[in-house]
Amino acid sequence: MKKNLLIFIIIIALMGIFLYYENNHLTVSPYKFKTDNEDMAGLKIVHITDLHNKSFGKNQIKLITLIDSLEPDVVLFTGDIIDARRDGYENALTLMKDLSSKYPLYRILGNHDYSEDGFHITSLLENEDLITLKDEEAVFYYKDIRVSIRGIKDPVAYPSGNREEVYLSSIAMGEKEDYNILLAHRPEYFYEYAKEDYDLVLSGHSHGGQIRLPFIGGIVAPHQGIFPKFDGGLYEEKNTNMIVSRGLGNSLFPFRVFNKPEVVLIEFESQTP
Repeated sequence: MKKNLLIFIIIIALMGIFLYYENNHLTVSPYKFKTDNEDMAGLKIVHITDLHNKSFGKNQIKLITLIDSLEPDVVLFTGDIIDARRDGYENALTLMKDLSSKYPLYRILGNHDYSEDGFHITSLLENEDLITLKDEEAVFYYKDIRVSIRGIKDPVAYPSGNREEVYLSSIAMGEKEDYNILLAHRPEYFYEYAKEDYDLVLSGHSHGGQIRLPFIGGIVAPHQGIFPKFDGGLYEEKNTNMIVSRGLGNSLFPFRVFNKPEVVLIEFESQTP
């Protein structure tokens, strides 16, 4: 009996260690794109999403140190900085303040950001050196390259009667620049994004399917259901690439399994050797 109890305790302890590691060990997913524009070669973008107010060490030191080590030229955040189901925004505020003091930082609002804490942190960030895009575009300069960054609101921002119609009308590209990026929290509309001929779409919301199975991928994602098509990684349609980040934090389901928190690094390399 004592032996069985000891085995049970060991199993529970190992499961606890495994879950802690899976939910707190940060990973970097690198993507490299070839470019025939020599001025664009060397551009480094860090994409993060779905923090859900999670902490990675005191004052976010682990996450910030990792991002600093990547030496990005610009940081893009694609929504859900906080979690509407839980109180608190301090971890999110710490991260945004630190990153915006060192890098150009552009963000959009996810569905959880349309909440009391979400609106409050948005007001607190108004005086920080970051740009929150709400159905609008900004131009980021890298050398002589003009990079258009369009950020759109989440569908929950619109009246429920014609929500999808209004949302899809918001994705239209403005003036085409040297390179055109769309920040869209929800990846399930990828084929609609691609119709606008964006070069790159960055998205989140799926949490990587929360639990991932080898050779199968994510189990379930918000608004995509079981075995989501866009759970994480690179997707291509015509001239448009979409990178879906698996995100950093959790929401309703509190654990990640085979799905560690992710920071995306995007680098542009010269087409010529």
